[in-house]
Amino acid sequence: MRSRVAAPLLAFLVLFILFGCATMAGWVGIASSESVDEKVAGASSDLEAEIGSLRNDLDAYQARATEIDRLGRSIEETIRATEELQQLAEIMESRLQQMPRDTIEELVAILQRYLNSDE
Repeated sequence: MRSRVAAPLLAFLVLFILFGCATMAGWVGIASSESVDEKVAGASSDLEAEIGSLRNDLDAYQARATEIDRLGRSIEETIRATEELQQLAEIMESRLQQMPRDTIEELVAILQRYLNSDE
């Protein structure tokens, strides 16, 4: 007779623990819907914060990439201008070699007076 009374009582206790009392669910290791909702909300806010941080990092990297690209174009332009100036210097040198010496000396004197006038 004892087992006939104990079995329904044990079944009642198990059902009560599992379904009857949400506060007891935490005691036996079963999550309540509220605790699940809280954990989901916490995880969601953590993920949103992490996504925001990653977006900020991405924006910073994109700004740096844009700056690097601009600097690269500037360097290329400087190299091009330097090569152009070197070509012009070679042309000037060949033209100076064709000029008479007294004309070059006169040109140097004019340039010297110009440089001295700025002082």
